[in-house]
Amino acid sequence: MWQFLFKYPADMFARGEITLSASGWLYVALALAAAVAIPTLLRYRRTTRGLHRVDGAVLALTRTAVVALLLLALFQPVLTVTNVVSERNVVAVLLDDSVSMRVADHEDAPRAQFVQTAFHPRTGVITEALSRRFEPRFFRFSDDVTALDGDDDMSFAGPRSDLGGALDGLQKIVDLRSLAALVVVTDGAVTRATALDEKLSAYRAADVPITTVGVGRPRFARDIELGAVSLPRRTLQGSSIVADIDIRQRGFDAETIKLIVEDDGEPVAVEEVTFGPAQAVRTVRTRFTVKEPGARRLRFYVVPSADEVLAQNNSREALLEVDGKRQRILYFEGEPRFEVKFVRRAVAKDDNLRVVSMVRTAENKYYRLGIDDAQELAEGFPKTAEELFAYGGLVLGSVEAGYFSASQLQLIADFVSRRGGGLLVLGGRRALSRGGYGNTPVGDLLPVVLDDAGNEAMRTEVSVQPTPAGYGHPLGGIARAEDGTPSWDGLPPLTVLHPLYRTKPGAATLLEGAAANLPRPLAVLAEQRFGRGQALVLNVQNAWNWQMHQDVPAGDQTHETLWRQLLRWLVRAVPENITVRTSSEHPSPGETVEVTAEVLDPAFHPRNDASVALVVNTPIGDRLTLPMAWDASRDGIYRVQLSPEHAGLYEMSVEARAGEALTSTTAHLPVGLVVPDHYGAEMRETFLERIAAKTGGRFFAADRAGSLAGEVPLSTSGASLEERLALWDMPVLFLLLMTLIGFEWLYRRWRGLV
Repeated sequence: MWQFLFKYPADMFARGEITLSASGWLYVALALAAAVAIPTLLRYRRTTRGLHRVDGAVLALTRTAVVALLLLALFQPVLTVTNVVSERNVVAVLLDDSVSMRVADHEDAPRAQFVQTAFHPRTGVITEALSRRFEPRFFRFSDDVTALDGDDDMSFAGPRSDLGGALDGLQKIVDLRSLAALVVVTDGAVTRATALDEKLSAYRAADVPITTVGVGRPRFARDIELGAVSLPRRTLQGSSIVADIDIRQRGFDAETIKLIVEDDGEPVAVEEVTFGPAQAVRTVRTRFTVKEPGARRLRFYVVPSADEVLAQNNSREALLEVDGKRQRILYFEGEPRFEVKFVRRAVAKDDNLRVVSMVRTAENKYYRLGIDDAQELAEGFPKTAEELFAYGGLVLGSVEAGYFSASQLQLIADFVSRRGGGLLVLGGRRALSRGGYGNTPVGDLLPVVLDDAGNEAMRTEVSVQPTPAGYGHPLGGIARAEDGTPSWDGLPPLTVLHPLYRTKPGAATLLEGAAANLPRPLAVLAEQRFGRGQALVLNVQNAWNWQMHQDVPAGDQTHETLWRQLLRWLVRAVPENITVRTSSEHPSPGETVEVTAEVLDPAFHPRNDASVALVVNTPIGDRLTLPMAWDASRDGIYRVQLSPEHAGLYEMSVEARAGEALTSTTAHLPVGLVVPDHYGAEMRETFLERIAAKTGGRFFAADRAGSLAGEVPLSTSGASLEERLALWDMPVLFLLLMTLIGFEWLYRRWRGLV
């Protein structure tokens, strides 16, 4: 209808400019006509004095409009537009070849079908329209970008979309100065964090507008998607694991689903999840135990519903390194206490914990248990980093700060911050504030504020309950009823000697104690990260009361569970002398991964003089040895690049030799086990609009892309031709003129003026 009335399409008016093309003689003629018309109008006004004021105004306005339309036509308006010279402008077309294009949400058909129908290099409908005006060149992208000719078929199997990398790679294939425009056909589900703004600036500088075509729905009707899975990278065999899983939903408001956790195919946890009204994302916390050592593939999934748009995003996989070796923990008591015996009894049958205890019985006299030889701890508490750092955890009982030298107090702080060990401080008459730790390096790393307590005398029995943070913590499940639910009310009270009410910023209170004579609950168990390690405070005098109290049933395991879980948590992720990181946790086959190793000596100082190699065992049985180069910008850091070619689990061993000493550690890298493009697969309309706006292009939804060939913005440097299109004979002007004349005649008849 627009083109019928105005002769030309609306987009030509949007990108063109309207001007008047009348020659100079017309202005002279109009001036003479005005000189004659003015007296005539004055005479006409005298003849209409008898008319009603409204009638006169209507007739005057109508005739003025008629004259204005005639004058507009006489001035010969023209539409000036710049059109491309046919087939002399190159337009690059970048097609998304990733697996997300298989999602069937474009008119109930796969997105890939639209791409093939509209943009196939030989048979595409839009391709034919582009070919009539431009010289189109086609490229496909997923992990990288490659040229596409008419004989190539797109696979739509790329595991991820790297649009930033594709824009960068296109510059290496095509000279941007030769392009009139770039058309990107994608769903916008970019899954690789390549800096996009920097790439767009190159196209903006080259004056190449990017037009984006969004394929798919901006919002699925019904879908469940598992998002980030948060769990520790390493843990001790048999320890309780807590994992947080983000679950996103569309169309499942007020419905209940089941989240299942599997360890190498065996279910280890099931959680029922109910979404509230309009609750798009819910974080679910689940708890389970991994019993076998090694690299464990954990699968978190929700059974897909039949009407879900995409089923592949209902699951996530995560790799957990389960340490099967026995961790050594030094437990130092400043005086004989029942707790030593009960702690040792609690972990006696735990194959992954070994408690070495040292009890001060008199000045410079110690009772040692669990030592390897007669020389271990013979001189009392360790005085060197090499000696103390041989342990993964440290428990300090009722021992005053004055027992330690200044260097030993700093050594304990270094044990946590530099070595990455776990420190547990127990309540006692010589511990914490009463022990004088307030202004020491040890006091600085504790999660509780000791200044509040001072040396105030206190002895109070408190009932212990977990805080909200404690309920979701692995240590929050130490008291269990027969049905598996937490049962804290039946536990006997414990004795507290230190009024610790405040924790430091970043610390968490897991257990708290309440009593009638206390103004508010105080901290019983608190923790915080400190440097590479962690520090905990168990602010009770007699935890063994949960074993020996008369109200505790025979055979109750609460006390044993407390200490096993507590000590396991203390050393669950203690780092070794060599730690390994990769630039990508779930790379695809063929993707380059940077492997970084940090190499430390027995005192956990960086080693820059080591000979380091990466030994890789591939899924197909090959063995590779790659030397790692020292990064001169960072002490103790060595790097190498690895390009895994096959999908599967890669075992990586980093071996470091310094002189005669050789140390090593093992890590695993899953390759091709996760397809990133299955996640966040909704069409990202806002993202694609931003790309177009930043480069001077336009955004088209797939159902409006039919007009793309005639509306695509072009570079000002492209081959173009300026056209001047006459507008004086537009049908809309004739129709308006006839309408006004007809209206005047009808109005006169109605008012009896003819």
